[in-house]
Amino acid sequence: MKYVIFFIFSFSIQGKEIVILQDFNSLKWGNRIILVNTVNNKDSIMKTFEQNEDNINERDIVWFVIQDDTLATNFNGNLTDDFLSNTVKKYKSSQGKITLIGKDGGIKSSRESLDLEAIFLEIDAMPMRQIEMQSQ
Repeated sequence: MKYVIFFIFSFSIQGKEIVILQDFNSLKWGNRIILVNTVNNKDSIMKTFEQNEDNINERDIVWFVIQDDTLATNFNGNLTDDFLSNTVKKYKSSQGKITLIGKDGGIKSSRESLDLEAIFLEIDAMPMRQIEMQSQ
């Protein structure tokens, strides 16, 4: 029995495609993105994301927190070496800015502070999300 479980586990891992991000284009149409740029309260932001993991997953959100030259994310794949510089170049936002990017790749809103409840409400009002909620 142990071998059967291992075989099934191996098969499911091998069947998954490994995604390597160079920019956000690979996430388009599959995920919404929350980009948090250079924050002083990174630990607080990370705790907020962790406490809201179910709501984040339900809305297909991938988040990225940039602080100086480091990046934290809930993305499960790999990032290219130039992902951070590509992201900073494309989304030139001021320190502490939180940007919501929709599944279509467009910027939906920018905020000065992380208010996930407000972001969830904004997402839930989007037509694509309305369709997702009806099909669940």
